[in-house]
Amino acid sequence: MKISAVETHLAAPKWDSDPGWTLGDRNSAAFVRIRTDEGPTGIGETILGHFAPLVVPPIVDYFRRKLIGEDPFRIDYLWHKLYQDGIWWGRKGAGLSVLSGIDMALWDLKGNALGVPVYELLGGRAHDRVPVYASAGEALWPPEKTVEKVKRYAAAGYRAAKVGTMAASQPYYTYDAKTSQARFKTPPVSRYAEMDAEKFAALRTALGTEFDLAVDGHQGAHPRPTTAHEAIRIANAIEPYGILFYEEPLSYEDLPGWVELRRRTEVPIAGGESLSGVAEFEQFISAGALDIVQPDVSHVGGITAAKRVLELADANRLRSAIHTGGTPGPGFAASLHLAIAQHGTLILERVHATAGTQARLIKDHLDLVDGAIAAPTCPGLGLDVTDEYLAANPFEPGMGVRS
Repeated sequence: MKISAVETHLAAPKWDSDPGWTLGDRNSAAFVRIRTDEGPTGIGETILGHFAPLVVPPIVDYFRRKLIGEDPFRIDYLWHKLYQDGIWWGRKGAGLSVLSGIDMALWDLKGNALGVPVYELLGGRAHDRVPVYASAGEALWPPEKTVEKVKRYAAAGYRAAKVGTMAASQPYYTYDAKTSQARFKTPPVSRYAEMDAEKFAALRTALGTEFDLAVDGHQGAHPRPTTAHEAIRIANAIEPYGILFYEEPLSYEDLPGWVELRRRTEVPIAGGESLSGVAEFEQFISAGALDIVQPDVSHVGGITAAKRVLELADANRLRSAIHTGGTPGPGFAASLHLAIAQHGTLILERVHATAGTQARLIKDHLDLVDGAIAAPTCPGLGLDVTDEYLAANPFEPGMGVRS
């Protein structure tokens, strides 16, 4: 069996399953399809399609020339072939993000060809079910609006949710009583910790102690990220409310700040969604900056690289909560298979706004039972990204968070 084609498909999946979602009902995506001369195919996804979709096709085309005629089962060999070929440009960021989609497609293809779920190729099930949390995006204000939002997740079967912090002049959504429309407002610096404490106190009162709450600092891409001092104040303020983890509290360029924050709070510190490759995770783990690692399979280097990151976390007695924020289809499926196969899995992210699209693109049932999703049973990643779906959800110029 030889690789005969490598294709890019840009699309605009719906993000319309969450009435409280404030970041748009369609987002761009980039899928990578690999075909073979004997029939089996595979699908992958790169997070770059969510941010800069028009960058993806030329990078895929460059890699395509290195893949045609190769044996698709030699996944580790092909990963290193492409990684080494990108010495001047492809070992971080966009190049590695696109390699993630190609790698994902190869694992899907192999599982399809052998008739087994991908997690069986990764060592088999470490878990029969994986807990998931509803990723809520930005916080709403006043706190009652965030409570309403999280109550909807609880009613949908989730037993955990993550909401944003007010940190670092992060604009938050507040509701206009006359129009019922959300609008941005920026809190004063002196109020960050106080507002977060008020919000989580309201959530804990409304949801009780049997529901997990996590907080997202959103600092990985923030233009003016918080300082360690500010993050410590926030962590101390929310500590009484039993927080599952505090995600991306600081810029990834402030490694000493992460270490100091983790030392100064009992709230578990989580991060890694935009770290690129295994080496960047090694730096954070060896420095003692993380309690919970969060690789994004569609960015870190695909299933191959994410598996190495998760094994590194296991070796250092850390837990994992794979990031899936911008990947409603193949990326989520790949993350679920990895979470099933990995001993250190704590919980898996799911943006509930994409639940309808996931049900369309993933053949396995993603029903929540006690807040968890069962191990998939379909071969490969269990994907159903058809030409009809792509035609019905076309990409339009100008889409993409960073286009």
